[in-house]
Amino acid sequence: MMRKLLFFGVFAVLESGLVWTQNLKVHTIGDSTMADYMENTTRTRGWGEMLQEFFSKEVQVINYARGGRSSRSFWKEGRWDKVKENISPGDYEECSSSKKSTCS
Repeated sequence: MMRKLLFFGVFAVLESGLVWTQNLKVHTIGDSTMADYMENTTRTRGWGEMLQEFFSKEVQVINYARGGRSSRSFWKEGRWDKVKENISPGDYEECSSSKKSTCS
């Protein structure tokens, strides 16, 4: 039993090292609560704009969020197509919208 625990512990440590050496991407889509804003024109900030600060430089956050968008308009405007073009296996996608819209 102790050997199994030791094996899984070593495997977990090695695996976590492999994950963090990769260049990971986080793609974010959503509405104004997540969108980027011009720093010199408003004090408003979307949480997607600030997300990069919680990751190391090996993780790239790509924020596609735009104010006034719902999941439906995001789809109809072709914005989801841009995400699909840029997403790769192993990347993450985060969707956030107001209670009036749903992400699927």
